[in-house]
Amino acid sequence: MYPGTYEEFHWGQLHPDDPAPLHDTRAKGPAPPKPAAPTDGGRAKTEAPAKAKEDRKAEWTARREDEIQARRRKREESARRRRIEDLENRIAEREQTVRDLEATMAAPGFYEDREAARPIIDRHQALMWEVGDLMGQWEALQAVEEDSSAT
Repeated sequence: MYPGTYEEFHWGQLHPDDPAPLHDTRAKGPAPPKPAAPTDGGRAKTEAPAKAKEDRKAEWTARREDEIQARRRKREESARRRRIEDLENRIAEREQTVRDLEATMAAPGFYEDREAARPIIDRHQALMWEVGDLMGQWEALQAVEEDSSAT
């Protein structure tokens, strides 16, 4: 898409260094002057238009890379937040189970039958280790989150 007429587009292609203002020839005055026919069959190109084209391409590429990086960072932040939320939910569930086991272990006579008490005690210990591991993961992700939000 070009925001002008075909003549304006064609003239702009032949004269890329001339900053002639774009205007709508249907609504205002005459069309821009038509270029003279090139004497070499249209093959003459100066280095300046090629350089300007390379500069525009480099600028577009840099902008595109910046956009891609921004989207990638946004996806990573979103995934990290989801992971933090998942860890918080898992920690809360495990802590609730630990509290339930501790209530069972605090019941009178619980330790009288050692064989019946052993699986509950082992489960309690395993859950405590798991909560510790989950907390470590959560803390690491929180540190990354804080670092990324500070920048």
